[in-house]
Amino acid sequence: MGGQAVKRVHVMAKESSEPFGIYSDESGCGHFRSVGTLSGPRASLSRLRQELQAHLCACQTSSIEFKKISGDSRHEQAAIRFLRTGIEYTHARLLRIDVLTWDLRDARHTIFRRDDQKNLQLMYYKVLKWVKQRWRGATLLWELFPDQNSAIDWKNFIAYLEKTNLSRNVPYLSDLFGVLQNTAFPTITSHAECVSDREPLIQLVDLFTGFAAFSCAKGAAYASSSLSKTSQPDLFTTGVETSRPASRGLASKYRCLGALLEHCRAHKMGVSFETRTHLWTPKPTNPLNFWFYEPRSELDKAPTKPPKQRQVT
Repeated sequence: MGGQAVKRVHVMAKESSEPFGIYSDESGCGHFRSVGTLSGPRASLSRLRQELQAHLCACQTSSIEFKKISGDSRHEQAAIRFLRTGIEYTHARLLRIDVLTWDLRDARHTIFRRDDQKNLQLMYYKVLKWVKQRWRGATLLWELFPDQNSAIDWKNFIAYLEKTNLSRNVPYLSDLFGVLQNTAFPTITSHAECVSDREPLIQLVDLFTGFAAFSCAKGAAYASSSLSKTSQPDLFTTGVETSRPASRGLASKYRCLGALLEHCRAHKMGVSFETRTHLWTPKPTNPLNFWFYEPRSELDKAPTKPPKQRQVT
């Protein structure tokens, strides 16, 4: 990181009072949606923030998000730098990045009166549950920093998380998710919604969630493009391709996706693309985890809205 080799360390959260943080965001591309988290010790997060801020300064831009990758070379360079640095930190096991993606057109979601807000809450629940299980420790002090634009009522959501208990059923969780949940969560000592333009860590999560959904929507097209078959362009050039995608913005996103895949291969992150033509991690315990949600049975359905009550006249 920062141009220097990073010593690989194995971080296992033990019984401690060290503060840990989770930064989260969501994204979408076509009929695919993603939620993602960046999690780990506060000290590692602070160090990463400083490096990301340095990348923004070097690229002469104030912020970077997936939607900003539209052909501007400064934003493309910043995105590639962010993705590379995020991969380096997860490779060193200083932090985790977990992204959950789902398809609104699969059997689970093509239902009448689907409640997208409750479904988003459930997907966040699944990701946060997974994150908690990976950082094993009973007395961790967790802080949660979601993107400000999320539709989640975080105060109530956190209360649901913390009251979930292995030893008993909690009926009000059925009202939130449509199903009972039964796993324990540590206390979240504080939470604050972040303005993404001012928080590089949220911007990093936005990029990983954005490319997770993008790879599902455009991965097959990328795989058949010339950009997937050539060596990655230099970080400071955009290159000229013989077979151009439909737009400068799409070409820029393709190059960033290619750089992401190249860095994953170089660091042996266990991220697959070729077999499904989208980002996914066959071994989800890996520190960079792209998780594509697939219905587990015919009964696995998204939450639905209650039928409208007829007015009596």
